[in-house]
Amino acid sequence: MEKHALFSNFEKKKSMGISKDIHVTILGCGWLGKIVGKYLIEQGYTVSGSYRRPESKNELEDLGINPFPYEFTVNTNIPSEIKNRTDLLIIMFPPSSVKNQEESYGTFLTAASTQFPAKTKVIFTCSSGVYPKEEGIYNESFDFGVSISENNLKEAEEMLRKKHSSNLTILRLAGLIGPKRHPIHSLKGREISHSGKASVNLIHSADICRAIELIVSKNAFGSVFNLVFGKHPEKREYYVRAANALGLDPPKFGDESSPNRMITGSLIENELGFRYAHSIDNFDEFAI
Repeated sequence: MEKHALFSNFEKKKSMGISKDIHVTILGCGWLGKIVGKYLIEQGYTVSGSYRRPESKNELEDLGINPFPYEFTVNTNIPSEIKNRTDLLIIMFPPSSVKNQEESYGTFLTAASTQFPAKTKVIFTCSSGVYPKEEGIYNESFDFGVSISENNLKEAEEMLRKKHSSNLTILRLAGLIGPKRHPIHSLKGREISHSGKASVNLIHSADICRAIELIVSKNAFGSVFNLVFGKHPEKREYYVRAANALGLDPPKFGDESSPNRMITGSLIENELGFRYAHSIDNFDEFAI
């Protein structure tokens, strides 16, 4: 795959430790956006990030991220000094951002992303929730069929693909874990009706950061990748073990069966040489 000249130039300067040529804009600097922004700054990128709550401005500044206000659901204008210098746009607004809105998730995403120059590279962090809830093993070649109107995530992907074509790469993220974040904190002590025999599908924030940088360095745009750690223990075994490790009341699982969905994340390994480096079992770092 031929590299964009800008990104090739960045790789040369980065190896010398002096690169500030790549301007990244993150739309939606929540928990994951802050982690990605901080990581990219440490790698030599210049990063701007949007915020909605006024108190978030200082948080972004403390991380070295250039903050700017943006209200996703009211189609506000992104400052020209931000969008006109953006080389890489990372869209991280979750579907919950458009709850109770008349317009679709994809409509808001495209209204934001099309404010940027046509040459801008785009990464959209979607979710592995895009795949059906039925039992099965799902990878990027899954056929969603003709109708996608009932799948707001897939509809959003297609709307962005129509606008950005080969400049867009979609990352379908599994359940997020990372510093002080893990599903066990919401599951602790709960009584859960299903048996817990379904597979765990998780991805560490640090591996997301590394995957994003690899995509940029290899100019791997026009692609779709699942990001899922390769270990898939049963939920009952895994979450009870996580609770015990963190000194929490373990969840109690019932007898109801539930579909076993397994999301595979090997395509990015095979195509780009990516390696998942952050285990889902290092429970100490997930403590609050």
